[in-house]
Amino acid sequence: MRKSVPILAVACLFLLMAAQAAAASGPWKLSLWQFGVPVTEVQAGSEFEIHGEGFHAVLPVKVCLVDRQCQLADPDRGGEFRLTRTISDAGSFEIWAHQAHDMNITGWRVRAKAPLVVRN
Repeated sequence: MRKSVPILAVACLFLLMAAQAAAASGPWKLSLWQFGVPVTEVQAGSEFEIHGEGFHAVLPVKVCLVDRQCQLADPDRGGEFRLTRTISDAGSFEIWAHQAHDMNITGWRVRAKAPLVVRN
């Protein structure tokens, strides 16, 4: 009886982790929002939100404007996150969301992309 309790606890924990990973393992999706509506264009210097869905809830997400600064986000239990961003330069950009490969954050995988046009 004593040996079966820890084994049962480990088995339950394993099943719980597998279920959580399966629930939030994609399809990964990024969307851009401003003033409560989805957008693909924003005015230079104005704030907009980056919404992510379908990410693994345990691993961090790195959201980058290609060739610019990145921000880290921690997805919630449902695999969703939100970040606020401002871009002051006009142009066409692509926002990438990378998810950490493991808990040691030794590598990142691109999971989703979203195009954005910034106008003056």
